[in-house]
Amino acid sequence: MLGWLKKKGQDSRIYMCIKEVKWELETADQIKRARILAIASALRNYCFSAGEIPIDVLDRPLDYSRNDLMLFYEYIETIRNNVVQIPHTKKMLGKFGMELPAFVEDHAKMTRKALEVWMSTIGSGIATERRDDVRDIWKFLAQSKPFINEAMDQIVDNERTTLKMTGQTDEDGVFVNYDRDEWESACEFVPSQFVTINKKELHLNLDRIDFLMGYLQKYALMNKSEVVACLNNELLLGIPSNMPDPERRNFPDPSNKNLGVSFNCDDLENPHRVCQQIIITGYEDLANLLIIGTASGPGTLHFTVSPESNARPIPTLSRAVQEQIWKLPGWEVHNISRSYKYLTKKV
Repeated sequence: MLGWLKKKGQDSRIYMCIKEVKWELETADQIKRARILAIASALRNYCFSAGEIPIDVLDRPLDYSRNDLMLFYEYIETIRNNVVQIPHTKKMLGKFGMELPAFVEDHAKMTRKALEVWMSTIGSGIATERRDDVRDIWKFLAQSKPFINEAMDQIVDNERTTLKMTGQTDEDGVFVNYDRDEWESACEFVPSQFVTINKKELHLNLDRIDFLMGYLQKYALMNKSEVVACLNNELLLGIPSNMPDPERRNFPDPSNKNLGVSFNCDDLENPHRVCQQIIITGYEDLANLLIIGTASGPGTLHFTVSPESNARPIPTLSRAVQEQIWKLPGWEVHNISRSYKYLTKKV
């Protein structure tokens, strides 16, 4: 009985949070939406940098149990409650005959709502019947992206003014020191469960990767000059014949603008060096995709699949491709440990 009441209370909090965020965004203009998106994207690094919450919970909350999701939800809820205390701050300033500047109060409210965007996203894994409302939240945020730079300028200006008022410098700020390119990139994130993946694009990219992984097997432990000749003659990679060291340089796949191919050799000082690794790298729609084939014998590679960098966002299509590569027919998955596995071609 007590457990049921506890869950009902938790569900009520989540329902109310989602309802309020959706209403706020539904009635907001595009600049306000963009400011909430920009702050939420910047705070995502803060909320997850301590390792209290797995980084992918925001992308796939349904992969986690209710108990875990509630822990994650309450973790951000605590941050919201402790960091954003407008009434208390106004009361304290009032004792000294001071008023809280309107732009400071406005920024605090935006920060609160930005944290609630993540609370709603995590909450969608608990209150699954409210997923359409959370999908609408992300739709509203996505619509504001053309205004994101103007919103960022406002956020930075407000923070800089606040720093001056409190006798601090830019070094003490958060948003004024955020790399603008990185910030804009973070704003492109949309949870994959709220994005419709083009199945045709998914299969076209998977088919090309499947072909490349199988075809490139023969280059394992092949002499460097032979590798270059084959990549040029058979895959049309266009490696310049006068390039002395083409190793570790990426060459675009002429059949897929999202992919590039490179290779590494065992000994750069040995003129007869042989190919030890073939690497397939993703770009644009497949950005942050890294497939490394390591030679385990002549004409044999075993492949690992991972993001190129955990610090960069993974486009929705790229994430879907990375998940589906492990399910490609004709390939065998070898689970070596909880954190390491690789693929080999079935004989």
